[in-house]
Amino acid sequence: MKTRIMLGALIMAAVIGSSVGVGYAGSGGGGEGGIILWQCYGIAPGVKPPHDLSIDDQFTNATNEKVGKLKLVCTPTTFTLNNPDVATLDPQPQNDGADHITCYEVSQAQATPSEVTLNDAFGEQTVRVQGLSKYVCVLATKFCESGCPVITP
Repeated sequence: MKTRIMLGALIMAAVIGSSVGVGYAGSGGGGEGGIILWQCYGIAPGVKPPHDLSIDDQFTNATNEKVGKLKLVCTPTTFTLNNPDVATLDPQPQNDGADHITCYEVSQAQATPSEVTLNDAFGEQTVRVQGLSKYVCVLATKFCESGCPVITP
């Protein structure tokens, strides 16, 4: 459970961080309706930073977490909807109210083995991008129907 929470937090940090750069640069991804998707890949070896965090979010009460190894890197994409006759995209969540990220499993894109240096809130590390893409992520809005703990200030 803690691993999934930390992985989610790391994905969120990576995707939000990359969207800031994309917005500042004025390009770097996009598709129909201005929707920005991020394709996420597994990496190795992934450094385990020495950070301990107290995390309080909208789905758990405050917990103390140790940051684990970096597992995924997400990159902005360009895309086209291949089956518009049976599926449409809803650009509504892409507005300024989007404060969450949703990630969906995918299994099609094979990463070209690449070595990259990543720099995020936990530091800088050089890793290998490898394997099949694991997720495609998009900005989202959320309304809590029930059971969401209140975030303490």
